[in-house]
Amino acid sequence: MAIKFPANLVAVVFLCVTLVPVTNAGLDRPVKPSTWKLCDKHAKYDVEVKNVTIQPYPAVSGEDVTFIVPAVTNEKITAGSVVITVSFHGVPVHAERNDICSRAECPIAPGDFTLENTQPLPRITPPGDYKIKLQFLGEDDDVLACADITFTIVWGKFQETSLNFFNPLQLHSKPGLRQAHLAHF
Repeated sequence: MAIKFPANLVAVVFLCVTLVPVTNAGLDRPVKPSTWKLCDKHAKYDVEVKNVTIQPYPAVSGEDVTFIVPAVTNEKITAGSVVITVSFHGVPVHAERNDICSRAECPIAPGDFTLENTQPLPRITPPGDYKIKLQFLGEDDDVLACADITFTIVWGKFQETSLNFFNPLQLHSKPGLRQAHLAHF
C-alpha cells in the first residue's frame, strides 16, 4: 500500500529542504583545500597512496570533478575493486564499487601507478564539505589501501542564480519579487 502525501505538504517540505542550503551555502566564505589521510595510520597497506588531487577545487555542482590518486605497489595487481563511499554531514549519500582495471591500466606492475576517476556532480548537489572513504580492494576483498578524503563542493553559477531567486532574504527585501513567486504556488 502506497502512502500518498498531500501536494501542499510535498511542496512545503521541498521548499524547506532547498532553502536550507541557500541560507548556509557560505558562498562568500574562503574555501579550504582538500585534505586526506590514511584510514588507519598504523596499518601496513600493500598499496601506498602518495597524494589525492581534486580538479577543479573546489568542486562545482552540475560539473565534472576528477579525483587523481597517485600510488605505488610492491606487488603486481591483476584484479580488484575501488570502493568509494561519500558522506555529507556524516550521512552516506553515494557509494559505488568499480573494477580497479576500469580506473587504471591492468595488470598494474610493481611501482608507481595512478588511479583517475571523473564523476559528474548533479546540479542539485548541495554546497559544503564532503568526506570520501576510498578503498582499494584485492581479488579476495582484502584492503590494499584506504584513504579518507575531505573536499568542498560549491554552487555553480546556474545554481547560485536560481537559488538566490528563491532566497527568503531577497524575497523580503523585494516585495515585487515575492508576489511573483507566490503567484506560482
